[in-house]
Amino acid sequence: MPLATHEATDRELPPGLAGSADGAPWAAALQPGWGALGAAVAVGIALAFYSGAPLHPSARLSQLPAAWTMAVLQFGLPLVLALRVADHAVERGRSALLAYGAVLPLVILVGAFVIWRPFWPWLPPWGYSTRPPSLLECFGEGSRLWLPITLGVVAYAHWRQAQRSQRRIAQRRLQRAQCHQQMQAAQLLALQARVEPQLLFETLQHVTRLADTDPAAAEALLDDLIALLRAMLPESDQPGSTVEREFALVRAYARVTGDTALLPPGLVLNSTPDAGRATLAPMVLLPLLRALAPAGSAAWQVDAELTPAAAPGLQLRLRARPPASPGALAALRRVAGPVQAQAQAHLVAVHGAGARIALVDTDADTHWLIDIPNTHAASPDR
Repeated sequence: MPLATHEATDRELPPGLAGSADGAPWAAALQPGWGALGAAVAVGIALAFYSGAPLHPSARLSQLPAAWTMAVLQFGLPLVLALRVADHAVERGRSALLAYGAVLPLVILVGAFVIWRPFWPWLPPWGYSTRPPSLLECFGEGSRLWLPITLGVVAYAHWRQAQRSQRRIAQRRLQRAQCHQQMQAAQLLALQARVEPQLLFETLQHVTRLADTDPAAAEALLDDLIALLRAMLPESDQPGSTVEREFALVRAYARVTGDTALLPPGLVLNSTPDAGRATLAPMVLLPLLRALAPAGSAAWQVDAELTPAAAPGLQLRLRARPPASPGALAALRRVAGPVQAQAQAHLVAVHGAGARIALVDTDADTHWLIDIPNTHAASPDR
């Protein structure tokens, strides 16, 4: 179960220039978006200006749209699509020099065929007066633009390579952060698995005393102790803890200690199935509830839920069950200081700097909020 709280973006091209990473390069290149079409229009018009179309002695203002349209079809669109194919090839491990180096001859070749006989009737009058251009003339027309196309391809390839390098650096940093978070979670789990000697000694003494007077109760208490020890032990297939595991630990601890404040109806633990499988730092929930246990006969509830996908995350709210008495609200406000600081440190160690625990104290409601952003990916089925 991953503990990462962020996901690196696999593609960082402008909108419309990024194709599907799963399909074939040529298939993705033939599905340009509006961004790619806009880039093709801009490139075509820029190359038309470079070739002097607007400044030609025979050019008329009314003929410029036709000249620009042909420039887009001849060079703009082929160049953008060829760069998309080259991007896909490089992403799949092909040589960047070969992939981007093939763009120039490919664009000139396609551009020559575009203005050959099939499109000759649409060419501007000043291009080839009364006869269709030969294939050699078409190649000559295209080869005049090799310099700006080459410079553009080199600049684009350099920009894309810089983006790939930045993405690889970001992915390595993310991997290191994931490893650090997993190590922190494992350390907290190991610390949580250490049974308090006094608790273990007193429970075993209690079992011994009950064995003489009430063997059934002694056996039940021993079963509860075994359940607590199992709940405290880390699971081999999970590097961290989950909401449902922390809930089970609270219940097992309450049964062993006989703390009625942490047992129904004194405490109600609610979570949706998805929220129950989400990652939660160990040693956060139980210490918080233990700090509230001495608050008399107040009843508490914990609600765990995943926030909407637009801002994915996990939120746990600990509040007094309605109607909340003034004593219960005062108890909620008193839980701060070392308990909050320790819980905050554990949350940050496992979930990153965005995780927090805070007291929400308003006229309408008073509760403790554990907020862990970007937690949808932590669920095993996501």
